[in-house]
Amino acid sequence: MKTLVLTLLCLAAFARADETVLRSLETTASPLQCWRALCEDWIYKQWMPVQSVTFGGAPETPWRVTFKDGSFEEGILKVLEPGRVLEYTYHGEYEIETVHLDFIPTETGTTIKLVHTIPGRDGRTLKSAMNAGDRWEARFTFLRTYLDSRPNSYLVKPYGDGRYPAVLLLHDRFGLNNTVRALADSLANRGYVVLAMDMFKGDRTSDVAQARQFLQLVNESDALRAVGSAWQALLADSSVNRSRIGVAGLGWGGEMTMRVLAADPSFRAGVAWYPSTAPADTILTRIAAPLMIIHAAPAMDKPTSQAEAMSQVLVQQGVRAETVLIKGDVGFAEPANGAAYSASASTDAFRTTMGFLDRRLKL
Repeated sequence: MKTLVLTLLCLAAFARADETVLRSLETTASPLQCWRALCEDWIYKQWMPVQSVTFGGAPETPWRVTFKDGSFEEGILKVLEPGRVLEYTYHGEYEIETVHLDFIPTETGTTIKLVHTIPGRDGRTLKSAMNAGDRWEARFTFLRTYLDSRPNSYLVKPYGDGRYPAVLLLHDRFGLNNTVRALADSLANRGYVVLAMDMFKGDRTSDVAQARQFLQLVNESDALRAVGSAWQALLADSSVNRSRIGVAGLGWGGEMTMRVLAADPSFRAGVAWYPSTAPADTILTRIAAPLMIIHAAPAMDKPTSQAEAMSQVLVQQGVRAETVLIKGDVGFAEPANGAAYSASASTDAFRTTMGFLDRRLKL
């Protein structure tokens, strides 16, 4: 009888034993960029080959990932600490499983630590753990490639095979938001491969005051390195005509556009929407590509003093610059700018931009 009891106790203990899958990933991306890549719909689709993704975006909301073969995974988001912790339940093969991710800052980027817990049930638990381990190995391979080359970037292409001209798109002070992605989509619909790069290490906002703070804190050298990494990603893309790549930016991104053109003469053209300032003369003299500056002006026939001053500086430094006036206020492309936003001004600016890019990158 004692032997039978001990045997039953051992079997019960074995049946209740949980299996834990441990994985880690080292990347040069920031903790916030890593966190976003694992819980935001559009970013997840950038690195993982899936058909559709839905993350609720808040604790205790459902998530679901549908793969291209029709299979899917789903569960409930449990903990969201931006840039620090992500935890969610996962409907496993036999039980409700838990995935916990910590994002630990390092001197060179981030360490992602994963703990995937599979509740004990029977001998099938070990098999589930082995399957989960294989899945995470494959996914971390995709994720590492994305985070090390173009973290939190948005890549969109025209429909159909072939090699297309490309545009590197630089965001304004609000970060890589819906406005920038919508502009990227519009450019792709007109026949361009577009890569919108995150220069704020995952930060973005719709608050004007916080956006101003972003500009005070941003390290321009780090931003230029991020752009350089995106440039290399475009050059490595087989769908890109490497001799026909331009750069365009909104607001602060327009200012960075001029810096990027000065840093690399390989770009064929640049477009800057309502930049507030131009770089130093020593930087402007290195710009070889033709540049279009789109200024906002209350009246189409009267440029602002700022626009006139910038045009004079560009001419004096030998930059091949075209200046275009769009009726509207500075920041007209961004709804977060409130009353300054203008859909009609944005449409006019886009039409003008397309004419310039088509002449420089398609002809």
